[in-house]
Amino acid sequence: MDKSRLSCVSNLIEGETYTVVKEFTDYDGNKHPVGEKFEFELYDYYLYDAGYTICIKKNGEDKIIRLKDDKKHQAHIIKILDEYIKPLKPAKS
Repeated sequence: MDKSRLSCVSNLIEGETYTVVKEFTDYDGNKHPVGEKFEFELYDYYLYDAGYTICIKKNGEDKIIRLKDDKKHQAHIIKILDEYIKPLKPAKS
């Protein structure tokens, strides 16, 4: 298995800076354009709501990205998250 792939939110690394490489819209309707950069802090998964809250720091401010894990919302993004965001600096081999 290629550990450099971000196949799920749980693979994001605390303190790592990521950049959006494919635009997406989160559960709250916020667009995340190509080139957007943020530092990943942590995430929570809410079973009852089937959703992720991803806590980030963007331009020095605490923000959240919410993704709902169902077919009507962002399940397709969650499954292939590595096609939407990439680490700013590739992991060292």
